[in-house]
Amino acid sequence: MAGAIEENEVLTFKIALMQNQYQVMIENSDICFNERRAKKVVEAFVLTNQSKALGTLIDAKKKENLKKNVDILTKESEQIKARANEIEEFIKGS
Repeated sequence: MAGAIEENEVLTFKIALMQNQYQVMIENSDICFNERRAKKVVEAFVLTNQSKALGTLIDAKKKENLKKNVDILTKESEQIKARANEIEEFIKGS
């Protein structure tokens, strides 16, 4: 159980946030962000004079989000095509 807690990036991030341990927050910034966490990560990068690294993280998150969106759209497109084919087959069979 202790090992699971140590490896939990969100928990580590929250503890670092409470203790103002900015470098630990940065090291554990590869988590799912909500608005509050995002603001705190930006603050941590700025307070530790790592603005270049912040830019890199922002770019990486943008690419990650774009890839997720493309994957979702691709999956939805495939499902729509499959459904359209089913409808066409139904119409031909009628």
